[in-house]
Amino acid sequence: MYRAKRLVDDHNVILETVAGDVMPGVLARYRYAHSIATALEHQGINPVLDVLVEKRRPVLVSEDRGGESLHLLTRDKKFTTEEVIDIALDVG
Repeated sequence: MYRAKRLVDDHNVILETVAGDVMPGVLARYRYAHSIATALEHQGINPVLDVLVEKRRPVLVSEDRGGESLHLLTRDKKFTTEEVIDIALDVG
């Protein structure tokens, strides 16, 4: 995942792509993720703007709202059970 600025409109975006060899079906999975994410409207979910192919790699383009990923948060902090339940209820 990468944070970037879209040149066309100076919009902050998140670019998600695969590392290493691109396996068959990856583009289809990204398009499927795009279709699901565009149907969801929740403050905790960044809207997906597009699916592109760059240098034969699929790239999922999402709006960057400036938050931190759960992966990074859990690396730096141990959450209490109550905090985990609160996050789950917010997302669910």
